[in-house]
Amino acid sequence: MTFAAGVVLAVALSLDSLGVGVAYGLRRIRAPWSLYLIVTLCAGGLMALSMGLGRQLSAYLDPGLARRAGGVILIAVGLWQLYQGWQGFRSRLAGPGSAPVPRPVLRPGLPPLGLVGQILVEPAAADVDLSGHIDIPESMVLGLALGLDSLAAGLGLAMSGVSLALVPLVALSCAASVRIGLAAAGLPIMDSLVRRAFALPGVLLVFLGILRL
Repeated sequence: MTFAAGVVLAVALSLDSLGVGVAYGLRRIRAPWSLYLIVTLCAGGLMALSMGLGRQLSAYLDPGLARRAGGVILIAVGLWQLYQGWQGFRSRLAGPGSAPVPRPVLRPGLPPLGLVGQILVEPAAADVDLSGHIDIPESMVLGLALGLDSLAAGLGLAMSGVSLALVPLVALSCAASVRIGLAAAGLPIMDSLVRRAFALPGVLLVFLGILRL
């Protein structure tokens, strides 16, 4: 994978982080610097774990078949992101007075796993104690939520022959996107980007998956 393709992938996997940063900025939720470190470690660790598993699986497959299987996984992850993004977009269109459209990610009856799914719908849910400040335990749950896409995509990437050298780029991109979102919250262009670019991560992952077929 070229450097340009790696940057595209990092953007695709970090747009949710950008949305989280914007949501926190608009709600004046304070994020300590430890949050960025935890997000980096969670996103990078989960992606490295899944890529390690992908490399083990690809060792038992023909290289061409492993590459195509990885492409199929990336396409599946991209389509799932498109579905989630569309559901979230519909929820925002419905307005605050309407019932939100669910985006099922993990079983809601299993705390804190249910909280992870809730955070992907409403980032402010990470502030469990409503203190207006994200502490370390809350940062860990948020990091897990933001690392789920990296976890899923890493399996397909490794089976497609992508190097683990991509992991730091994606991890740092996720953390940087949270910071950028916080700093730029309230800017009309940023709010428009987060609202209207819901399809971008899924489209990019589907495109990269097709290239691996």
